[in-house]
Amino acid sequence: MGLVSLSLPFRPPFPTTPPCILMHLYLPYPCTKSPPTRDFEKDLGPLAMDFYPSLTARKGHHARTTAQLFFESYYAQGLLSNASAFIKGRERCARKWGLTTPEISKAEISILFAAVTNTVPNVFYMLCWIFERPELVEKLRREIGGIMRKGEREEEMVLDIAGLREKCPLLTACFHESLRLVKTGFSIRMVLEDTLLADQYLLKKGAIVQIPTGVLQADRETWGNDAGVFDPYRWLDQTSNSFSSSENGTANGGAETAEKSGDTFKSKEKRKLQNSAFIPFGGGKNLCPGRHLAYNEIAAFVAVVVFGFDIEGVDKDGKGGGVLKAPEMATNRLGDGSTSPKGDVGVRIRRREGWKGTMWGFVVGEGEGEDGGKGEGEGA
Repeated sequence: MGLVSLSLPFRPPFPTTPPCILMHLYLPYPCTKSPPTRDFEKDLGPLAMDFYPSLTARKGHHARTTAQLFFESYYAQGLLSNASAFIKGRERCARKWGLTTPEISKAEISILFAAVTNTVPNVFYMLCWIFERPELVEKLRREIGGIMRKGEREEEMVLDIAGLREKCPLLTACFHESLRLVKTGFSIRMVLEDTLLADQYLLKKGAIVQIPTGVLQADRETWGNDAGVFDPYRWLDQTSNSFSSSENGTANGGAETAEKSGDTFKSKEKRKLQNSAFIPFGGGKNLCPGRHLAYNEIAAFVAVVVFGFDIEGVDKDGKGGGVLKAPEMATNRLGDGSTSPKGDVGVRIRRREGWKGTMWGFVVGEGEGEDGGKGEGEGA
């Protein structure tokens, strides 16, 4: 997924020098357990302080240097001409304000960071929570099958991304529910006028207000007593078949599961309150412009994995066959947009019977190209 996120904006071919540097952006160093992009994310706080980062944020500093070398080669070899309009525009703006190639290259890791820091944890937990529930897997497979078709090549199946929202409401509900439980961070606003909240909290003009996303999206008064439980059906116009029983697990891996009342999500007032409390992409002028891309990327990837593969849990001895269990969530660090797992989880992934030789493709759909024309994209 990281390589896809790099390929879309920067577009291949990529630099061939230094050797294997592209691989090292997303794979661990020989001496470390995590790839540079993850090391950069973990050390973002100390890096932002910029106090001898080679000592105080050694891994993050090394990761940023690795990315800088890659992008210096990218620009030196004249590969910018292949890039998307977004990357070309960033480069023009940077040159306008006097940034040098090394400075631009150092900043480009922000693109890699933004592309995976939220996508990967949300995909991870969405898959874990889905495969925790075999009955949900079966329902999703039937739903996803409605937007799958045979490709032009032998043994190729193509997923129509344009049909995800319209024809896959349960998958979309799983996406929203995963965001609700995984997405964290803050919306930050400045108070424009003195404002009194709830007749007791005075917000003075010019003050900075931080709105914690995770708190709003886990509030029991808003979401019900089962706010900590992964329940995609809360997003649908039904209250049956809810995953509220304790055997289905919880978002934090061990919290007590509460009973859910059947009418919790029926009223328009309650739905309005939930919409106001669900802000994984921010809001107002700061509403994330990449939210639709994020949905397409995450939902399409999860759809193919659910439809074409079986995932089961593996114990410490490497024995599989059990139902996958979502791991406990880690404590968030400065810069985290989504919550990552606290530790590794053992899994065994197999192709489903009948789909072992299948190649998977995606129909991206029609859209405006840089030249103003329309076209249909498909990729394997």
